[in-house]
Amino acid sequence: MTTVYNINCGNINAHLPYDLVCHCLLLKDKNGIALVDAGMGYVDAAGSESGTRWFANKYGRRFNRDETALAKLKKLGIRAKDVQHVILTHMDPDHIGGLADFPRLTLHVSSEEYAHFQTGNDRYLGDQLDPNHSVKTYAQSEERWFGLEARRINVQFESDIFLIPLFGHTMGHCGVAISQDDKWLLHIGDAYYLKAELEELEGNSESLALIHPEDEEQRIRSLEVIRRLIKDYHDQIEIISYHDPRDLPYTRQYVRHPDSN
Repeated sequence: MTTVYNINCGNINAHLPYDLVCHCLLLKDKNGIALVDAGMGYVDAAGSESGTRWFANKYGRRFNRDETALAKLKKLGIRAKDVQHVILTHMDPDHIGGLADFPRLTLHVSSEEYAHFQTGNDRYLGDQLDPNHSVKTYAQSEERWFGLEARRINVQFESDIFLIPLFGHTMGHCGVAISQDDKWLLHIGDAYYLKAELEELEGNSESLALIHPEDEEQRIRSLEVIRRLIKDYHDQIEIISYHDPRDLPYTRQYVRHPDSN
């Protein structure tokens, strides 16, 4: 079975009493090593204003070299050149900035997301994509996962891995489903920012949810899909997101800023 590590690749000041996180996954398998999303990267931050540093300045991202995927993997004894694959929920700057830190990668992404990235949409930063990395795209599939369309990732790992379309936040946004013994882990990326979006909107969750959705109606439909999975399959699927600190195992409780009440 593929071993899954939860790693936080950065904090974002979202004008809440706590920071949002950048929750990536490290997949360690006898057949290779992969990441689910890459967070914000060190090399990218050291580059032009159009990269990580631009994103940090705009959105309040607290850049810290020790909070990159590169640094987190080093602590686990994994070299940058050992990472062979990155499976992307989507291609927003805080999800692909870390790609530049890894020299030999195949990127796995939905065909819709990659096509939209190539249109020059200003939500994306085109120079974050390294031309030396290969890209494998995944189009619509007949395969199903709990009744949903599932696009099988071709990495030959022991665990089954699928892209699960959860469009709306971007035109090709997907969750990543990973089998774990008799259960599944589903990383839903930015399908929600905070769990409160699954219930009655509270606090600042509504304003966060409305940041940059490409298709708001589709985003709401994707939230309904997640609600159904939680209701019908809570004993079979663990659902985590990219930004809510409650979804990061070692940060289940909000860490409040020193100056908050």
